[in-house]
Amino acid sequence: MTTVKELRKAKAKPVKELQAENTELRKRLSIAEQAVTDMRRAKKPPRSKTAPGSLRTDHARVFAGDLHGYAQDPKAVRPFLADMLALQPAEICLLGDMVDCGGFLAQHHTMGFVAETRYSFADDVAAANDFLTRLQKACPNARIVYLEGNHEHRIEKWCVTKTLANQKDARMLFNLFSPRAVLGLERRGIRYISQSERVPGVSIRGTFRYGRAKIPVFATHGITACKHAAARHVERFGGNIVYGHTHRVDSCIINTVTSSVIGGWSPGCLCQRVRLWNVFQPDNWSTGYHLQLVSKSGLFQPINVGLVKGQSLLHSLLS
Repeated sequence: MTTVKELRKAKAKPVKELQAENTELRKRLSIAEQAVTDMRRAKKPPRSKTAPGSLRTDHARVFAGDLHGYAQDPKAVRPFLADMLALQPAEICLLGDMVDCGGFLAQHHTMGFVAETRYSFADDVAAANDFLTRLQKACPNARIVYLEGNHEHRIEKWCVTKTLANQKDARMLFNLFSPRAVLGLERRGIRYISQSERVPGVSIRGTFRYGRAKIPVFATHGITACKHAAARHVERFGGNIVYGHTHRVDSCIINTVTSSVIGGWSPGCLCQRVRLWNVFQPDNWSTGYHLQLVSKSGLFQPINVGLVKGQSLLHSLLS
């Protein structure tokens, strides 16, 4: 505690020093007052014309594939359909291989493929039809596009082989057994894109296009199943691309000089992992689908949604 003697001994500050400190404080106060005035007068920055709208006015776009008909995984299909009921997407793209064609049609595949014996072609078609019916019941207003996969393409190869390449007979047989016919796609209002079809404005066959001219999104069954398939697809298509075929979850994002950021995404599959022909082979397949939250401007947020052990990871991704 300071004593009276110590206070008397303490030297008082000179008047000039006190005046200097007072002047400095006044300067600081003046600067602070001016900063507050500037902040109040400042104008809000203009909104960007390309700013995305709110989620209430945007729509959802979904990509899913590789169901493989009778070989579909119920633990993946159930949560997928539940998500579709909740999301009510405006657009759904089926990426191909929705039927397996793994019985007598297996001969029209790569060398070493083993034909499935657990189900018939009729069973396979019935399973795919059931999936489409349940999907359309969950999303009655969705515009659905179905891309032909390499497994659907087996049917056309079989028709050509069985008719000894007679064009008229092959066409007649194909009209009876094609996916359009056996799945009733025209009756369902589902657009079917064959691997040989070229959509206007797209140079690669069997490819569909979504979005506006500046921000297109392409969809294809898949042009490769290599280790770095996502990067290969982005390189080949030169734009945003969603593909199936590999049964693996994958993505690749790159920057380009002309298109800024573009990416490629593979959502995985909706089928069982263990099949007759790969029972002894380890794999890195996974089940899931690809979701895009699309704004009015065309910008979109891509999300690969996992379907794990009968549950969807959508809620954890958006929460």
